[in-house]
Amino acid sequence: MDSVRQPFRDPTADDDIRTIAELQLFSEILVTIILGREIVVPQSYAFDSYGFHRVARTFLNARDVADADADHPFRPHLFGPGVRSFDDAVTNILTRARDARFLSSAFPELGEHPAEAGDRLDAGWLLSRPWLDDDRRAAFNIVRREFAELGPVAARPRPDSPTLPGLLRAFVARPAEGDVHDRLLRSIKALGPELNERSSLRLPGPWRDGKTAAEVAGGDDRLDEVIEFVDTLYNAVVAGSIGIATTTMSTELETDDQRLTARRIAQSLAVTEYQLGEGTAPTAPATTMFEVRAEGPVHAELRRLYESAGQGLPALFAERGADRRKSPFWKGVTAINTATDAKAAQKALEKHLTHVAGLLGKTTKLGLHNRIIEFGLGLSVAGGSAWVGSAFSMPVTAQIAMTIGGETLPAGLGFLATRLTGQKGTRRLAAALMQVVEPDRR
Repeated sequence: MDSVRQPFRDPTADDDIRTIAELQLFSEILVTIILGREIVVPQSYAFDSYGFHRVARTFLNARDVADADADHPFRPHLFGPGVRSFDDAVTNILTRARDARFLSSAFPELGEHPAEAGDRLDAGWLLSRPWLDDDRRAAFNIVRREFAELGPVAARPRPDSPTLPGLLRAFVARPAEGDVHDRLLRSIKALGPELNERSSLRLPGPWRDGKTAAEVAGGDDRLDEVIEFVDTLYNAVVAGSIGIATTTMSTELETDDQRLTARRIAQSLAVTEYQLGEGTAPTAPATTMFEVRAEGPVHAELRRLYESAGQGLPALFAERGADRRKSPFWKGVTAINTATDAKAAQKALEKHLTHVAGLLGKTTKLGLHNRIIEFGLGLSVAGGSAWVGSAFSMPVTAQIAMTIGGETLPAGLGFLATRLTGQKGTRRLAAALMQVVEPDRR
């Protein structure tokens, strides 16, 4: 949900990239909701991730249709001096927007139309801006209303959690191990301490001495690696400030295998650097992947997939919002979470997903044949962890399957892959690699 990866784009422009990113985000959130979990949303992303605003609107509208008012799939993580509500967080962020180097992803006009002296900077001020289109206004307001009624997640941050500047200093002080590591060191040293404000990597104009950030870093590919590394470090710091949430780290979408591999290495180096910074033993990253495959023109197909996939959500929310002692949905979640071994977990997962598939397909006229979502999950069971996997049908208009899998991970989601099935000669449109990071609960 990182805001810099889900920016607002001109709606008149080609938005295949935005559609794919939203499909990825929608799929990950859907899986989490199916497993009966909540999604923790840091306040900066709740404010500034245009993709989150759009996807959250889909889920929250479905929840409202189902009259499941007690079900809250998203919960804010609030932090900072004087921040006691999401509206307080919005005011703090808007105050930062007075800084000339502030780059808003959801509301880029903040830099073009700064607040006037005497303006009271709050959510009401933002929603009343004449430059704000109706779509963004409505999506943001839905998120704002949802979080206005909720208390924040009960975070447990470590008092000695590392910071982005400290992690960057520690990284450049160590010798390189491998080509990507060496390139990152050179680029980060060349870019200098300005990296502490990561949004500046995406600002137009010269970085230093008339040169762009890409020119200083050594080229567009090198800058992409730096962005991947710094973004992952930043998100690790944010996750550490929450302290209780399992976090899925994903690379930027990429179409070139070599560049994708470099991005993954940069991401893994960042995760390892954060673990070193908090004093925990680095863990080996899982081999995980997110992929989108499609044949021919994909814009309309992906949009129909995303839009139609939400048609069955009200039935799902109706059961999520029902009495947990009686709801078949919650009985299924309980069976998965209390499984005593891998075989029992597999059986409980398959039964739960079969039930959820029926809910998602109940209210749509679309056919279910040859259209599935597959789940591979690392679940905690008695005596340790177990790898289980299953599949169920879901109504979509394109023959696309979403697959989640990966190595055995404790109580975590593996990875997500969306691909066209049953077709030869398909071409990969874009891919991203992911890994799951468990919080250090000491």
